[in-house]
Amino acid sequence: MKVSIIGGGGRVGSCAAFALQCGGIVSEIQLIDANQAMAEGEALDLLHGSAFTADQRITAGSYEQASDSDIFLITAGLRRKPDESRLDLINRNVALFVQILESIQKAGMRQDAIVFVVSNPVDILTHLAGERLGLPWQQVIGLGTMLDSTRFSSLIAEALDLAPTQVKALTLGEHGDSMVPIWSASSVNGLPLTEYPGCGPGFQGQIFTRTRGSGAEVIKRKGGGRMGRWHRHQGRDSYDCSGSEPPAARFFTGAGYLSDQGYLFERAHGGGAWWCASTGRTQVVAQRTNRTAAIGSRPQGNDVKGSAVK
Repeated sequence: MKVSIIGGGGRVGSCAAFALQCGGIVSEIQLIDANQAMAEGEALDLLHGSAFTADQRITAGSYEQASDSDIFLITAGLRRKPDESRLDLINRNVALFVQILESIQKAGMRQDAIVFVVSNPVDILTHLAGERLGLPWQQVIGLGTMLDSTRFSSLIAEALDLAPTQVKALTLGEHGDSMVPIWSASSVNGLPLTEYPGCGPGFQGQIFTRTRGSGAEVIKRKGGGRMGRWHRHQGRDSYDCSGSEPPAARFFTGAGYLSDQGYLFERAHGGGAWWCASTGRTQVVAQRTNRTAAIGSRPQGNDVKGSAVK
């Protein structure tokens, strides 16, 4: 599998490349950046460690050289400031993002290529990518609340002194200030998290408030985030049909149904939905099942109930 990272010379893109290299799940990594020298430097730096990681081809290239890519990972964009929301980036990042999409189209791309959007505001840019590229909605994926969910899980584990890998907590909705916690779908070692000692309504509100503001906290302290491990996770799921259900953002219209393990968060506008589901190489699981309210009830007033699109 070949992955081309647009914005690969930047903080997020280069860390995504490093995570993909360490994961050993792709055969080729290509970095594309407006700063060609930076992309070449990052590619060279990764190449120097290849003997200790995986047998991969790592290069800095162009859109033309990326035309045969299996996945386009778009991380390019201006960073938000500590006092900005992700939506505040619309005026600054949309024009740049459109230029990137036009460059991909001009150079050409595989009909079955997957486009994974990380740039903010990710929900809007994912929708824009789907419209401009004319790809089926199954092939255009946004980061969604995948990062928010792993932050949520990690902060819960830290606060309750639990093993982070044993905590599975979920947020859905916008990758931004309007995200919502799904406490009824959260667990520790398979047991409902809401029944764990110390995880009462007060704790739930406090830990979610910190989760929602975590991005701004990181920006304030170090200038911006660069965690790339979720790119490796999503790249693996997009290619090998592992059955994992990360909360990826996908915009679609018309009828759709939940998979047996999927969750859906209905958007209030636009006729689309952002949901998490199995993200296999060729399609998202889209089949009718008896499970039409996977998210469940609303405990302690902090949960949001979901339903299938019909």
